[in-house]
Amino acid sequence: MNIDDKESESSYRSLERLFPESMMVHTMHVLCLAQFLVLSRMLSCLAGYDHTLKSLQGTRDGEMLHQRIVLIGISEREAKSIKLRLSQCEGVVRVQIEHLIRRVQAD
Repeated sequence: MNIDDKESESSYRSLERLFPESMMVHTMHVLCLAQFLVLSRMLSCLAGYDHTLKSLQGTRDGEMLHQRIVLIGISEREAKSIKLRLSQCEGVVRVQIEHLIRRVQAD
């Protein structure tokens, strides 16, 4: 773990203390080729993490697919690791990530 990862994990824990009734939500915006094999590789990249896949939406634009993947239950560092794995998948053109703090809804 490098210094940036330690600072990131530390700030994540600080956010949990500052906003106790909130959670981190990570949104991945992925541009990839609209091919089944590419989608299959991407889904395998999401395996192995202790997260919840909140939503997966895709919009086709010719030969390309714009996807929005929303994950909860992981740290910022884990989300960045997933982003890196997705960006290394063959057929993926670009991956962008947003880290959001959302208030937990009371039941």
